[in-house]
Amino acid sequence: MKKLITIAALALTAFLSNAQVPPPVDPGISNIVGTIDESVNLFNASEVEFRLGGVYVQQTGEAGTLLAVEKWDVFVPNLGFGAETITSNGKQAAEFAYVSYRKLLGNTAGSLFLGGGYDDLNAEAMGVVGARLERRLNKHMGAWTSVSYAIEPHASNSRGMVIGAGVSYAF
Repeated sequence: MKKLITIAALALTAFLSNAQVPPPVDPGISNIVGTIDESVNLFNASEVEFRLGGVYVQQTGEAGTLLAVEKWDVFVPNLGFGAETITSNGKQAAEFAYVSYRKLLGNTAGSLFLGGGYDDLNAEAMGVVGARLERRLNKHMGAWTSVSYAIEPHASNSRGMVIGAGVSYAF
């Protein structure tokens, strides 16, 4: 039995020594998160942030303009309250308020939000749940992208998934 184990170990060693090592992956691609410098944080405590951007509603194929304001670090760190208004085809489409929580990682922040408001096009109350990713370019300017879902239980043409992106200004 010892001979069999020794032969198997030698065969495995020979096999592994002849195995091809895969080429290294470009470190710029494979380690993006590892390159984030967490010591440089451009997000300020208790900041107020304005966001301007565009949105696309998957269910209806409509596009719109988004204007939002958020106040961060209300009561506890990284807790925020905000409000958004969306216009589409020159008409008021929706407005809602929400509570949000964000996690900072260097100059990048991920946030989750939950809120409620009114869909003017369907004339119905709606709930909103979503996630946003923001990258700060300096202490005031940033770029963001988001995905959310508008919940309208009685609308025949519910908004569904909403994708957005734009710029932000914080002070």
